[in-house]
Amino acid sequence: MHGYLGQHPQVYMSPRKEPLFFAPDLPGLPGDRIGDPDAYLALFKGATDQRRAGEASPYYLYSPHASDAIGRQCQDARIIIMLRNPADMMHSMYWAWSYAGFEDSPSFEAAIDREPDQVSTEGRFILNYRGLTRYYEHVQRYLGACGGSRVHVIVFDDLVRDRSGTYRDVCQFLDVAVDFEPRLALSPFHRAASRQPLSRRLAHFLSSSAPSGFVGQRVAALIRDAARRWGSVPPPRLRPELRRRIQREYEPEVRRLGQLIGRDLSSWSR
Repeated sequence: MHGYLGQHPQVYMSPRKEPLFFAPDLPGLPGDRIGDPDAYLALFKGATDQRRAGEASPYYLYSPHASDAIGRQCQDARIIIMLRNPADMMHSMYWAWSYAGFEDSPSFEAAIDREPDQVSTEGRFILNYRGLTRYYEHVQRYLGACGGSRVHVIVFDDLVRDRSGTYRDVCQFLDVAVDFEPRLALSPFHRAASRQPLSRRLAHFLSSSAPSGFVGQRVAALIRDAARRWGSVPPPRLRPELRRRIQREYEPEVRRLGQLIGRDLSSWSR
């Protein structure tokens, strides 16, 4: 959605995705958080006469600090939250982080069965797949902090089924022209989640820091792109029995979430 909105002539999106400025309370997030207010505001210096300016930091959803700070400091902010079937979300995240070299568990089942204290310490927050998919409490917190009229929840299934229609709904929520048609391509993260590395050593190489200097970084990027292309294969599908186990566990949570956002999410449990 960051890429789709960035194409809209009435929306200015920060050229840097996930600055995480409002989430200093979350440990172990990938990338470099921007903590300086002036540096954060500089992300939007290219904005001119657009009606809206924004950024996309999905992990804000899990940050109590972010929901409170945005609700307090950005009183006209519009919040867009996209939610995916918990079973598919966890499976996709596991392979994306395996591909990126952050995940060392030998299997998806082993990763989701880790004890909570194994994933709550510094540097492991992103591997807490169960915590990431307890959507009810996170969405409720934003509705409380920002108000229902300023929060728009997208169900990922809708985006898959009708990207253009879902995009128009977002534009209407943002009060920008709904007749603009963006190029609706998949994001790099989505593509990463559809691959698995051939070796753990390769995965850690892909996630290692780049050398300094433009030339060195460019060469490293070319090497990594080639390694990703030739050193990865499609991951296995989520086993039906494991999917059903997750669905049974999350069925009460899904029911509560559906009531909260006014959507029938029973398909997530089938």
